Amino acid sequence: MSMKIAILILAHKNQSQIELLINQLQHPSFNIYLHLDKNADFSYDDIKANFIKVDRNYSCSWGGYSVAKGTFSLLKKAFTQGNEYFVLISGQDFPVKTNEQIFNFFLENRGKSYINIISLDQVKVEPLVNYENFLKRFTLIHAPKKTPVNFFEKVSFSFKARFRKLQQKYTYIRFQVPANIYAGENWFNLHRNEVSHLLKEYKKSIFLRFRLSLGLSMEEVLPHTLLMRNLKVDKWVNDSLRFTVWKSETSHPENLSYENLNEAISSNELFARKFEDMHVIKQLSNQLI
Repeated sequence: MSMKIAILILAHKNQSQIELLINQLQHPSFNIYLHLDKNADFSYDDIKANFIKVDRNYSCSWGGYSVAKGTFSLLKKAFTQGNEYFVLISGQDFPVKTNEQIFNFFLENRGKSYINIISLDQVKVEPLVNYENFLKRFTLIHAPKKTPVNFFEKVSFSFKARFRKLQQKYTYIRFQVPANIYAGENWFNLHRNEVSHLLKEYKKSIFLRFRLSLGLSMEEVLPHTLLMRNLKVDKWVNDSLRFTVWKSETSHPENLSYENLNEAISSNELFARKFEDMHVIKQLSNQLI
């Protein structure tokens, strides 16, 4: 029985890097979907590669809720086209296994979903996360750091920035952390069964979506929280399958270099993140032939 895998890409810069990534992932069983940030300095039509664009793309800023909306825009599009697996990566990621190895991995583990999810209590002891700063994602309103493009954005950004300053000064007007919150890496590998539940929960969780839209980096919270309502433990592996080198005492990844390639390829992961140097990516691509 055939199996189709949707590769979902969130991208915002580096046209040539995105083209190399998409062209690297060409495979008869892969459907590649792209969400291109509206703030990018190039368009879908400029990209010389074979992909499917989402029905709606968003103007994204770091930490903004629009990143979560872009993620679900990709999921909705790919789900309607009958894919069995849904693999979310960024435009700065790159596979560290051949396409055939990636396909065989999901075929051999058919039915399982791979995503990193931890509870709020587990966040307290996560060495890469400052717990107090993590809570501020929810208790303080997030003021996007990008240039407003119209009058309504100017008003919205101004209000959020002013209200955040008040919240920092007066703790009694800070928001409460929502109950039953989960978090984790926002890059996932989900089976269709989990995506079906996820999209249903997303549609009916209007209040939670509004509440989280006020916070920071909710793409690392919303899918995880919704998934845990229906996730079958025996079908879930708590692993994102991403090779990452973390910056010391932060939750931010290092840019990978030549020195990381052999370790990444020999790891059990499917993709590596993140890359900035095209020479490094081309070397990795050559090693996967």
